[in-house]
Amino acid sequence: MKIEVNNPKQISIVVILISFVFFTVVLSIKPPIWISQINKKTGSQTIYLPLLLLYSSLFAIILGIIAFIITNKKTTEVVKSAFSYAK
Repeated sequence: MKIEVNNPKQISIVVILISFVFFTVVLSIKPPIWISQINKKTGSQTIYLPLLLLYSSLFAIILGIIAFIITNKKTTEVVKSAFSYAK
């Protein structure tokens, strides 16, 4: 499958996938307090995996929507300016 640079849907899917992997790695390396849980037996802090995946997907989808809006505006401006109306 060839990725077209002018296709907003493909660009947003690529941005979602890349940013999901990026945020999963970043949040697992440096976990914030809101994705951590405390083990009651040992008292140690661990990463709660469902929240890690939830926040990674949330951030990735938000970036994908932003990328879609930006690329969609650029392509619609090109299409609108390409047509001229006859008088």
